[in-house]
Amino acid sequence: GAYRAGAGLVRVSIDEELFTIVQIGVKEATCVPRTASLGDLSQYDVIAAGPGLGDDAQNVRIIKHILDTFDGTVVIDADGLNTISKAVREEAGKEADFFKSIRTTKATIIMTPHVGEARRLLDWTHDDFESFGREKAAQQIAKKYGTPRKIGIVYSDEIEEFAEEEQVEDYPVTIFLSREGYFKKITAQSLRMSGEQKYKEGDGLAQSF
Repeated sequence: GAYRAGAGLVRVSIDEELFTIVQIGVKEATCVPRTASLGDLSQYDVIAAGPGLGDDAQNVRIIKHILDTFDGTVVIDADGLNTISKAVREEAGKEADFFKSIRTTKATIIMTPHVGEARRLLDWTHDDFESFGREKAAQQIAKKYGTPRKIGIVYSDEIEEFAEEEQVEDYPVTIFLSREGYFKKITAQSLRMSGEQKYKEGDGLAQSF
């Protein structure tokens, strides 16, 4: 999705055991460990937080760090929204540091909840949602989590459509995985020119496919 939207460089912050799967599925993406989400984020223009995040205990720390330190655009979806709704519920009646981070962040936040996620964000029942409807839910999410200077509702007729650029066709590559977890993606032509792969001192080939 990020590449289709025109991103020049995409980094995927995930558990290291998933690197191989993602690198095969999205050859252009660069995989970095989850701990990278707790580092310096100023190099990024946009951060998407949530899809594939799961229910890990460190998710609250990651989302809060993004809210506290990043001033670009943050798209929050899926488990990112679930992390927020769970953390806010658990902070009810306490010193709400996490909720304060949401309300005072310098980032531009875009939330994209489906019905279930919207209900959890608002702590609504199914009947509440059926009674008030989607537009009211969007307004209440904006009121609860947003700030007047930034928040707004984007309606479907206001979305500008872009023609999708022609995608580069898939091409065969051989992936080399080193013992220390480094990847190399080598085309068939490059392999014919030089079959020898160089590694850092002490590292070496673990597997290739």
